Amino acid sequence: MVLLPYSKEIDAFFDLVKPLVARGIEVLQTIKYISIFLVVYQIIQILFFALILAAMLGLLISVNPDLEYERQQLVTPTMKWIVERIARRSRWKDNIKIKH
Repeated sequence: MVLLPYSKEIDAFFDLVKPLVARGIEVLQTIKYISIFLVVYQIIQILFFALILAAMLGLLISVNPDLEYERQQLVTPTMKWIVERIARRSRWKDNIKIKH
């Protein structure tokens, strides 16, 4: 085997760098997992904010007397649907009868 000049120094340098590269790959994997977690967290946060916004709009429509028609068309059917879902899954489903 023919050695190039400074090959011992180059081999020593690669021996020093190999653990650093391996550690860098581990760090990149960790960053990848953290970024995936953050994406999922942001999506859940957006869904919660959308639910909060919908609840606030429903409350605004329910409280405002000028929006009586909108309440009857939007809020009342939605609340009936939610109560029916809860009643189907709970113990007191026989006690609740919702008029349609």
